Amino acid sequence: MQSSYSWMGTRIHLVLDDDFAATFNRAQNAFFEAQRYHKTVFGTPWEPTAPLMIDWTTKEQLAWNKLAELINLLIEMNGGTLNIQESEITSDYLVKVD
Repeated sequence: MQSSYSWMGTRIHLVLDDDFAATFNRAQNAFFEAQRYHKTVFGTPWEPTAPLMIDWTTKEQLAWNKLAELINLLIEMNGGTLNIQESEITSDYLVKVD
Protein backbone atom coordinates (compact mmCIF):
# COMPACT_ATOMS: atom_id res chain seq x y z
CA MET A 1 0.00 0.00 0.00
CA GLN A 2 1.13 3.56 -0.65
CA SER A 3 0.55 6.65 1.46
CA SER A 4 1.61 10.27 1.58
CA TYR A 5 4.57 11.02 3.83
CA SER A 6 6.03 14.30 4.94
CA TRP A 7 9.80 14.45 4.65
CA MET A 8 11.09 15.39 8.11
CA GLY A 9 7.70 16.87 8.98
CA THR A 10 8.07 19.54 6.29
CA ARG A 11 5.76 20.64 3.49
CA ILE A 12 7.56 18.25 1.13
CA HIS A 13 5.15 15.36 0.73
CA LEU A 14 5.95 12.17 -1.15
CA VAL A 15 3.78 9.23 -2.14
CA LEU A 16 5.72 6.22 -0.90
CA ASP A 17 5.18 2.55 -0.36
CA ASP A 18 4.41 2.07 3.34
CA ASP A 19 7.05 -0.66 3.61
CA PHE A 20 9.66 1.69 2.09
CA ALA A 21 8.79 4.43 4.59
CA ALA A 22 8.98 2.01 7.52
CA THR A 23 12.32 0.70 6.25
CA PHE A 24 13.69 4.23 5.90
CA ASN A 25 12.55 5.10 9.43
CA ARG A 26 14.30 1.98 10.77
CA ALA A 27 17.44 3.08 8.92
CA GLN A 28 17.13 6.48 10.59
CA ASN A 29 16.94 4.74 13.97
CA ALA A 30 20.09 2.76 13.11
CA PHE A 31 21.86 5.99 12.13
CA PHE A 32 21.04 7.59 15.49
CA GLU A 33 22.01 4.44 17.37
CA ALA A 34 25.38 4.41 15.58
CA GLN A 35 25.96 7.99 16.71
CA ARG A 36 25.14 7.08 20.33
CA TYR A 37 27.49 4.09 20.10
CA HIS A 38 30.26 6.31 18.70
CA LYS A 39 29.90 8.70 21.63
CA THR A 40 29.97 5.81 24.12
CA VAL A 41 33.08 4.26 22.58
CA PHE A 42 35.07 7.40 21.75
CA GLY A 43 33.69 9.83 24.33
CA THR A 44 32.92 12.50 21.74
CA PRO A 45 29.97 13.18 19.47
CA TRP A 46 30.27 11.81 15.95
CA GLU A 47 31.40 14.30 13.31
CA PRO A 48 30.13 13.83 9.73
CA THR A 49 33.71 13.68 8.41
CA ALA A 50 34.48 10.64 10.60
CA PRO A 51 33.58 7.03 9.78
CA LEU A 52 30.43 5.68 11.39
CA MET A 53 29.60 2.03 11.86
CA ILE A 54 25.87 1.70 11.15
CA ASP A 55 24.21 -1.62 11.92
CA TRP A 56 21.51 -1.74 9.25
CA THR A 57 20.24 -4.22 6.73
CA THR A 58 20.93 -3.97 3.01
CA LYS A 59 17.26 -3.03 2.53
CA GLU A 60 17.53 -0.24 5.13
CA GLN A 61 20.72 1.11 3.56
CA LEU A 62 19.08 1.06 0.13
CA ALA A 63 16.03 2.96 1.42
CA TRP A 64 18.30 5.54 3.08
CA ASN A 65 20.34 5.99 -0.10
CA LYS A 66 17.32 6.17 -2.42
CA LEU A 67 15.60 8.83 -0.35
CA ALA A 68 18.86 10.79 -0.14
CA GLU A 69 19.18 10.61 -3.93
CA LEU A 70 15.63 11.91 -4.34
CA ILE A 71 16.11 14.81 -1.92
CA ASN A 72 19.44 15.69 -3.54
CA LEU A 73 17.75 15.66 -6.96
CA LEU A 74 15.03 18.00 -5.66
CA ILE A 75 17.74 20.31 -4.35
CA GLU A 76 19.51 20.23 -7.72
CA MET A 77 16.27 20.87 -9.62
CA ASN A 78 15.58 23.89 -7.40
CA GLY A 79 18.89 25.66 -7.91
CA GLY A 80 20.67 24.25 -4.88
CA THR A 81 18.04 24.74 -2.19
CA LEU A 82 14.68 23.51 -1.02
CA ASN A 83 13.92 26.74 0.86
CA ILE A 84 13.03 24.74 3.96
CA GLN A 85 13.65 26.63 7.17
CA GLU A 86 15.01 24.77 10.20
CA SER A 87 11.84 25.71 12.08
CA GLU A 88 9.82 23.73 9.50
CA ILE A 89 11.65 20.50 10.34
CA THR A 90 9.54 18.88 13.02
CA SER A 91 10.75 15.29 12.76
CA ASP A 92 13.79 13.21 11.89
CA TYR A 93 11.55 10.69 10.15
CA LEU A 94 9.10 10.27 7.33
CA VAL A 95 5.72 11.19 8.82
CA LYS A 96 2.56 9.65 7.40
CA VAL A 97 0.07 12.38 6.49
CA ASP A 98 -2.87 10.28 5.26
